[in-house]
Amino acid sequence: MAEELTQHLQQKGGKAFCTRTWCPSTGGSWADDTCIGATTCKVLIALVTDGWCKSKEVLAEMRIILGRWKRGEVKVILVPL
Repeated sequence: MAEELTQHLQQKGGKAFCTRTWCPSTGGSWADDTCIGATTCKVLIALVTDGWCKSKEVLAEMRIILGRWKRGEVKVILVPL
């Protein structure tokens, strides 16, 4: 679902980042790329699953997002799956 959402947003002219599509094509570090995304995005659309909630990596990413959200720097949309 993440890939399809990313593709849809890009087709509509938006900029979108999804580690599943971005990291394999760039050869970069998903952790570094995700940190950059978390510190620069304007909107975070999180597709929330049980595994997502239990992920230590997601917790680190969401700490960055939470600080930015409190300062009004990012909008957060949680989509439960």
